[in-house]
Amino acid sequence: MTPSLLLSRARSTDQGTPGMLSRPDGSRLAWTMELPWKENARQVSSIPAGEYVCRARVSPHFGKVYEVTGVPGRSNVLIHTGNFGGDRAKGYRSDVLGCVVLGLHHGALRGQLAVFVSRPAVSALMKEMQGEPFSLEVRAWALTSSAA
Repeated sequence: MTPSLLLSRARSTDQGTPGMLSRPDGSRLAWTMELPWKENARQVSSIPAGEYVCRARVSPHFGKVYEVTGVPGRSNVLIHTGNFGGDRAKGYRSDVLGCVVLGLHHGALRGQLAVFVSRPAVSALMKEMQGEPFSLEVRAWALTSSAA
């Protein structure tokens, strides 16, 4: 059976779409940052919620990474290193054009949402998945009713 991971997203803002990448047991593998939601527009939007297959590949720019395949109307959606995922048209920094960046920590840098310690986070993903394909479920963060 193909291993699976879950990308749970927090609210999308102009600064980016933060989230968490977790294992089937709910333990966190990494924090994530994506572009704001812009109706799946190429190079300016995060990908739609859904289920995808991720396959290892070598990127000329990022080296060994995973590619999120089967995204409607999109290609070359990678999981790679970086810090920011903001809306460039609104003056925010971004290290992605529709991809997902990983970090071991999250917070703000120079007034913008960001993830940190990215290379070790991507290395952890590569080690955990051992270069094998895996399924990725992308969804909005589920809040518990006890938070009310």
